[in-house]
Amino acid sequence: MTTGTHESRPFSKDTVKSILKNRFFIGYIRDGKGGWRKAKHKSFIDPELFEEANKIREKRITSKGTIRSDARIYSLSGIVRCAECGSTLRAFSSRGKVRLVCNGRLNRGDCKQPSSLLETYE
Repeated sequence: MTTGTHESRPFSKDTVKSILKNRFFIGYIRDGKGGWRKAKHKSFIDPELFEEANKIREKRITSKGTIRSDARIYSLSGIVRCAECGSTLRAFSSRGKVRLVCNGRLNRGDCKQPSSLLETYE
């Protein structure tokens, strides 16, 4: 469980992603020159598991040696919030239509607000 200004809740995929990108969790600290050096603290994650997870992430991010270019930012990204619970909304494209879905509904399942078409708000 994570804690913060929005109460305790399960780890989200974004929390796990930031952990898997941070070498601190395998016993390293920043060296102040853009690199990493061995730290005194113990590893929280098995280093082999950490490296394997990053290989898988890298394979998913890249295609034929180039960075994926299919990510999109929609007109209301980062601006609009759910009227019911106040969570941010996430945009999904399906069958040529973009829908807004509450992150509270996706991540925690505690929001009953249905998804809606982005074009309704644009």
